Amino acid sequence: MDALPTSPSIPLLPRARQRGKYQRVDQPADVINVPGALLKLDTLARLSGESICTLYRAAKRGDLVLTKRGARCTRVTSENARDYLARFARGAA
Repeated sequence: MDALPTSPSIPLLPRARQRGKYQRVDQPADVINVPGALLKLDTLARLSGESICTLYRAAKRGDLVLTKRGARCTRVTSENARDYLARFARGAA
């Protein structure tokens, strides 16, 4: 059976990271194409190449719309993430 070609920089499945007693799972990059999906800020930071702090500054300027889901849960809808990345690619963000 032939193995699937893979790129070492793009994993096929999300990695699990151990942080404290809980395990975090990274979202796959194609979640941005799912309508109405809620992206973690870490996912958007990986896609844009910016830090999470920079994303918070963009939200403060009004360039990015954040969705608060609780006291420690901030997400970005896939539509807002695509709009932000489009503006970021044009250099406006």
